[in-house]
Amino acid sequence: MYPIKKGGHIFLGLYNRYGRIRTILRKYLYKIFGKQILFILDPVLRKIPKNSSGKIKAWIKDQYLHPIESLHTFDEVLNWFDNNNIHFVSSIPQCNPYEIIENDPFIKQSKGTKSERIFAQLIMIFNHFGSEGGLFIFNGKKIK
Repeated sequence: MYPIKKGGHIFLGLYNRYGRIRTILRKYLYKIFGKQILFILDPVLRKIPKNSSGKIKAWIKDQYLHPIESLHTFDEVLNWFDNNNIHFVSSIPQCNPYEIIENDPFIKQSKGTKSERIFAQLIMIFNHFGSEGGLFIFNGKKIK
């Protein structure tokens, strides 16, 4: 592992414990009913042309066939940042769902309150973040 230099940024992308619920449900249905159920339930697969077998296989392997998958929360990552002298800069989706932000990951965002962060993660279940697998990204800056 490479250390982050003082003033350096880290971008961390992880699957969200709440935002991944739809994918987890589809994963169980896939194990029971097979691949055809995914073409009905998975919004990303529905958009991939049927003749793009490589893309289809890659998406199914990425979303449904991981032997090991870890799920995380916003607060977990914020704790990791605090424990490693990394200052929170921004996240996608944002921690505070009420904050109006510019579309620049280097512009400082609010961490929001614990309840705002939980709400932001629950929203992921119902929006495109949840339909696309529940990925979230945090940007932090090393301060010491």
